[in-house]
Amino acid sequence: EHIEKDIDAITNLYDSLQSNGILLASVPIYPAGNNITFQREIIKLGDNEKYYGHQDHVRACGYDYIDRFEKVGFKDINTVDALNIPQIDKKKFGLIDHIAWICKK
Repeated sequence: EHIEKDIDAITNLYDSLQSNGILLASVPIYPAGNNITFQREIIKLGDNEKYYGHQDHVRACGYDYIDRFEKVGFKDINTVDALNIPQIDKKKFGLIDHIAWICKK
């Protein structure tokens, strides 16, 4: 959500892993329950929070964000939804409305 060219970044992560390497990636789902990742080509300066939930985000991630990891070659992807983590731990680790994927190269 912070990186404009996120596919390039995910590709670099994939390339940096050894065979059978594992990546743990976490993103906030915004708004809560959002299924489809949303990113505008042009957005008025200062409207990031309005559209993406935070001033320095460049997109609003949805549950379909997993497709980006699959696109670059990750396999055996497991989903860890913060909904299943106790509220006290979510707050402690900054995982409110987050989802994580454990991806294998």
